Amino acid sequence: MCAKAHSQVTSHQRSRATGLLRSEWCACTVYNNAIIGNTDLDYLSKGAYTFSVDFHNNTVGPSSQQTHVELGLELEEGCSDVVIRANYFKNLEVGIQIQANSVHGPTTYNNISIYGNIFDGMGKTTGTGGTSLNWNGNGTGTVSNINIWNNTAYGRYASATDGVRIDGVCAVSGVSIRNNIVVGFARSPVHSYLNNPGSTIDSLSIETNDFFGNGNNNVYLTQGITPTRLTIQNNMTSNPLFVSATDFHLQATSPAANIDAYGTAVS
Repeated sequence: MCAKAHSQVTSHQRSRATGLLRSEWCACTVYNNAIIGNTDLDYLSKGAYTFSVDFHNNTVGPSSQQTHVELGLELEEGCSDVVIRANYFKNLEVGIQIQANSVHGPTTYNNISIYGNIFDGMGKTTGTGGTSLNWNGNGTGTVSNINIWNNTAYGRYASATDGVRIDGVCAVSGVSIRNNIVVGFARSPVHSYLNNPGSTIDSLSIETNDFFGNGNNNVYLTQGITPTRLTIQNNMTSNPLFVSATDFHLQATSPAANIDAYGTAVS
């Protein structure tokens, strides 16, 4: 679709289908779409451009909670210099998934920017596992320089489990979780789990977020893995005071305004 050149996909609708962007060098812009069904970003690098894909201002997900696993956006086969911004992810088991393994061998993910998004209603009607960001892997490959900034994640459903997952799936490094609002996830606001023995997490920072109404007393949860160079500071656990449960603008008296989180609905 990108064919080593600038291209745009805009004002389309997809229903229960897997969309795929795959190219070795490209600068694709995907915006203003209503998407139902998993969209794959596959084997992407920027070449001579400033980004490989800029995925922004899309509405991703069905109109109601589903009985089955529904993914929003999936990165596969190694991707770098990807921008995911100002999207509205709704009624999904997983908003964004990084698939850090491949039948073709170790994969590399680098410079992934996830900012200014809304994640509203994470989880299916039964079970657990709902999250805004999930990882999969087999212990090979690398994931580095991941910035998760200025997003709002609202669990909404009982199956909403972790606000953000940073799992030990391979060699993971340079992850920043900053200025986010995470509300209503049953197990934790941020969770790290050792998926594959020998995997590592290095240089993880969790700073200046508002974690409210989450499990584990709104504290980062680790299971089986201890990140090296871990920074946790200046987070709060106050009600962010959304305008309503469906309007994520912040009220004038919101304490979350002080952490500079966007907290605004995508229009």
